[in-house]
Amino acid sequence: MIYVDLLVNYFVWHYSLAVFNLLNLSKKFLFLVEDFFSMGLLFRTFFSPWRRLSEKKKPGLDLGNIFSVMVVNSLMRVVGVLFRSIVLFFGFLSVFFSLVFIILVFIIWLLWPAIIIFLFLYGIFLIIN
Repeated sequence: MIYVDLLVNYFVWHYSLAVFNLLNLSKKFLFLVEDFFSMGLLFRTFFSPWRRLSEKKKPGLDLGNIFSVMVVNSLMRVVGVLFRSIVLFFGFLSVFFSLVFIILVFIIWLLWPAIIIFLFLYGIFLIIN
């Protein structure tokens, strides 16, 4: 009788508390991946110059200086957008693969008791035959 009570308690835990904990852990894992790539910060600073590299205009009205400052600052913004786009791409790729992995783990978790029972019965069938 104690084994039946233990089995019932296991199934109650497996399909209630453990599923809730698995979902909570999955949410934290996705937050970790997003935080690892700093995706929020990269979106907020998407058009900022790369590593805050920029030129300052010298005082006076020198058109060559104004043009060179504008070209360098624009180039640094393009480089910043390029590098941030690459990091964001890999960040989104990591989030996608993490989601696929989480879904697979969740499906396997839900089917795990049935898989164990099937493998046990299949093993008995192989022993008999």
